[in-house]
Amino acid sequence: MREKTTLKMEIIRDKGGFNTFWPEFHLHFSDDSRYVMSAKKTSSRPTSTFVISLGRSDFEEHSPSYLGKMKSNVLGDVMNVFGPGVEAGEARQKKGPQRELLATIVFITSLFQIGKPREFKVYIKKPEFVYYKDFPQVREAEEEIPLHTLYEAPENRDKIRELHNRQPVWMSEIGGYMLNFRGRV
Repeated sequence: MREKTTLKMEIIRDKGGFNTFWPEFHLHFSDDSRYVMSAKKTSSRPTSTFVISLGRSDFEEHSPSYLGKMKSNVLGDVMNVFGPGVEAGEARQKKGPQRELLATIVFITSLFQIGKPREFKVYIKKPEFVYYKDFPQVREAEEEIPLHTLYEAPENRDKIRELHNRQPVWMSEIGGYMLNFRGRV
């Protein structure tokens, strides 16, 4: 793929049948509807957890199409994206290879923003760094440390990218907030 290429994609939410409670999301190219990947909300967790797969309906963790999962905290304001593998404690018990934390999404909430779209930041580990090898704080921890917590330490700033969402603008003509992507979405 060439640099500075714009890819137009769309996410389709399937909430028919049993998917009402556990929806599936399918990512396609907008131009020719070529399928890319899917995600499905799982039912067996107390917090929101989504399984991400290359298969349209194959969401088994031991499947070759399994890419990883996205899990939220109890409040729903932090979501972590993991690659395939098992949690740190299970990996120490030799139950499988340890999963890697790939990204953290932090939703910023404020009492003054009621009725406004939520702001968020995304922290992505740069691909040349390995989560359990290049972050000394993680090696001794019982659970995965979110990337936004690691980003606070100055020695980790060159290993993690911090991204911010674009701020919406109030449009009185439509009576709501709007983002203008100039045809890129």
